[in-house]
Amino acid sequence: MALINQRNFSSNADEIRFYIKQFLDDGTEKSTNEIHEHVRNAAAGKDFTQAMIAGALNDLLVREDVYQRVRRGMYQKTQQVETQEDPLDKYDLVLKDTITRLVNASMTDIRTLTPDTFLQEQTKAKKYIDTLQQLLDEPI
Repeated sequence: MALINQRNFSSNADEIRFYIKQFLDDGTEKSTNEIHEHVRNAAAGKDFTQAMIAGALNDLLVREDVYQRVRRGMYQKTQQVETQEDPLDKYDLVLKDTITRLVNASMTDIRTLTPDTFLQEQTKAKKYIDTLQQLLDEPI
């Protein structure tokens, strides 16, 4: 049964993230397949691809710490612990957002690329993502 939703979303990813959050809000573990099924049902006939849903799920995990991958293929909303905000967190958020954008940018329609161009694009994206992740992981 499709859920009817009258919200206006700024993008497909924004809409998919909304449905994922809605599904995970009960705090129980959900499998990737369950999340994909919920999004497809909630989207009322929109044709979201697996890659679109996977990208939005990854983006959600990067943006909001309460949503976590608890083990392979299983996701859950956890309790957020109130902490005092670190003024340096804003820099981490910029890096996380940039990583998300790079991941999304690397999801190219491979039908339009030669194998060499595809490999170059993926190698470049991985290099940038790995470098930014190292910056996030480094202690200050």
